[in-house]
Amino acid sequence: MSFYPRIGVEIFEAQSTLEPVISDEGEYRLELFIQADGRIQDQLCPTDYVWDGELVSSLNQCLTTVIRNEVKDSLEQAQELGTDVFGFGNLLYRKKPGE
Repeated sequence: MSFYPRIGVEIFEAQSTLEPVISDEGEYRLELFIQADGRIQDQLCPTDYVWDGELVSSLNQCLTTVIRNEVKDSLEQAQELGTDVFGFGNLLYRKKPGE
């Protein structure tokens, strides 16, 4: 049986950049880059960890996956509703007005 410790992380600061990209074939896409800073709030296991590079790297990977899934779910819900609640159309117009 594998043991997976539960660790709660509070994201206290996040910055993002969103850039529209148009391929040579005329396909549009948006590239999103997110940088988040957080701190461990809860550790729901009795083990004291040594915060070495491998553990920090593993925790960063887990957080990256969680953030990616949250963004993906939000985008899918907006698409299902047929809305542009994130203002992608306006961003494309501002950054690539000729397109």
